[in-house]
Amino acid sequence: MKKRTPFSLFALVAALFLLSACRFLVPSNSESTTRSSNSDKSGKKVSLKDSSSSSKQSSKSKSSSSSSSSSSRSSSKENSSSSKDIEKTTDGLPEDADHAKKDKIYATGDAKVYYQSYESGGFEAQIPEFKGYTQEKVKSILGEPEKISTDLASEYEAFQNKELENLKRLVQEQKISTEQARAFLAGVVDIAQASRLQNTYTIYSYKNEQISIIFSQEGELLYVTPDPDYLYFK
Repeated sequence: MKKRTPFSLFALVAALFLLSACRFLVPSNSESTTRSSNSDKSGKKVSLKDSSSSSKQSSKSKSSSSSSSSSSRSSSKENSSSSKDIEKTTDGLPEDADHAKKDKIYATGDAKVYYQSYESGGFEAQIPEFKGYTQEKVKSILGEPEKISTDLASEYEAFQNKELENLKRLVQEQKISTEQARAFLAGVVDIAQASRLQNTYTIYSYKNEQISIIFSQEGELLYVTPDPDYLYFK
C-alpha cells in the first residue's frame, strides 16, 4: 500500500474534533497530541497515541526511586490492558479482486478490521485492503453510481458527517459492531483530511448516498461503507 501523506497540525485538530465529538463511536479519551498514520501490507492502519502521559511518567521516574517503581507498575499495567491479544489478521479472504466473487466488493489479503483504544489516550485502527478493484470493476459489480464527486477537499466536512450517520445506522441495524464502525470512521477521517493536502479522490455514491466508495487519484479503491450488502470483510 502507498504511504499516506502526513497530516498537518490543522488537519490533526480537525480529525480529533470529529472523533472526540462522536462519543457513540469513539471514546472521549481519544484526545491526543501525537499522530502517526501508516499502512502495512495487510491493510490500511491508522494509529493515534498520547505522548503526554509518557512524558509525565518519565518525570515521575526521575523524582525518586519509589515514584519510578510506581510509574513502572502503572506503565506495565497499562500496556498489559491496552495490548490485549487483538487479532489483526485473518484468513478466508480472496487474494485480489480477480479471485473474489462478483456479487459485492470483497476485502482482500489478510487484514482484519479492528479498533483498539489505549488507557493513556489515543487509538489504533485498521480497515481492509481492496487489491485489484478499479473504478470499472466496481461499476461492473455494483452498477453505475448514482453520484460521482471529485471535490472531496471542499466537501470533506459534510462527507465526514454523512458517513458518520451511515455508520451509526449500520450499528443500529446490527449490521456491524461499534468497534468496526470506529475503525471505518478513523479511515474516513484519514482520507477526508488527506484530501485537504492536495490529494485527489473520486467518490461513488449508491443507495441515496448511504454507500460511499472512495478511489485514490491513481484509481486505487481505498474505502467502502461497510454495509454487508455491498462489502464483505472480516
